[in-house]
Amino acid sequence: MNYERNVELIIIGDGFELLESIPVREMGLVSFEELLANFPIETFDLIVKKHTKAMNALRNFSKKHKITYVVGNHDYYMIKNAKLKEKIQEFFENIDIVPIYYNRDWGLLAIHGNQFDVINKFSVDRKSGHLIPPLGDYLTRYMMINFDKHFEDAPKILKEYDNVKPFFEVFQWFEHIMEAYDIGVNILEFWTKTFLEMFKTAEAKWWMKSNFPKTHWLSKIFINRIGGMKLGELLVRLISKLRSVRKTDYLFTYSKKILSGKRQLKEKDLTGYMEHVPEIDYTSLNGLFFGHTHNLNMRVLKVKDRYCFYSNCGSWKPSVQRADNEKKRGFYRKAELGYSIVERHGQDLEIKTGVINKLINRIDIQLSKGG
Repeated sequence: MNYERNVELIIIGDGFELLESIPVREMGLVSFEELLANFPIETFDLIVKKHTKAMNALRNFSKKHKITYVVGNHDYYMIKNAKLKEKIQEFFENIDIVPIYYNRDWGLLAIHGNQFDVINKFSVDRKSGHLIPPLGDYLTRYMMINFDKHFEDAPKILKEYDNVKPFFEVFQWFEHIMEAYDIGVNILEFWTKTFLEMFKTAEAKWWMKSNFPKTHWLSKIFINRIGGMKLGELLVRLISKLRSVRKTDYLFTYSKKILSGKRQLKEKDLTGYMEHVPEIDYTSLNGLFFGHTHNLNMRVLKVKDRYCFYSNCGSWKPSVQRADNEKKRGFYRKAELGYSIVERHGQDLEIKTGVINKLINRIDIQLSKGG
């Protein structure tokens, strides 16, 4: 691809995973504003060192072509922290770091997608008008500090819980690990307790009250001391089960509304990213790209007399999933690299999608005790 002309690479967020890093964890549970202002820029150096081959490949690509990086909720800091942004721009010779991508000539719109996820989007306090950071950001840092750090010397496989997809199967994952390893502690109970303790913090209470002023009291049902942990686990399982039964893809639902002209991007969608919504010609949109959910998807839909497409390129992170059609419980870890290539032929667009799957290793119940 380095030898092709007029090639542009669009990365739709969370490619660098800046949030889940040791330097961020070592800062402690500081406020979102303090983390944003003093984000440890050495995090990017650690990423380059850890993934030298991939980062150098992107760097060489940027010497001849343009890279547009649409920030996600885990690398939001690179668009708001001037020093971090400058460091990244120095590494890549030709890179734009943007909140959304819109190409009017091609009719393409790309946005990470956390803007439509209540846990991972910004909001505004109704009384004070202050910006409310995503709860997902605080939750990630809270679990890194209050859960992950207690198991630094445990088998590396234990830390894969963060990559379990879908999320609700994290309960089965911990049960699976406890059968395979002699950890010496009920890891599932400890994780659930830590997760629910997070909701008792002032940060979480403020978020709940600001976002759900009429119903935030319901959170007390599953974070009370008596039976709260079991109720919390039951609630997470129930919600996740209902979502899996419905098989809903909320980003595709938003895409259909946007591509059909029934909905447009609003200022509240871009809260924390942009003050004003850019001018977009929705009547000529040919395609919409999302990320965030880590679910690969490509669909074509007909809008009046023309065809449009929705594409979700998934995630660059490895995922841990349950093996299908097996009597014994088992999990496997794989890297799923999705991509979409859009080419223009006159007035027509051709989109090619693909995925590179790499089965990294089998995580099976037959693992030896004690790791």
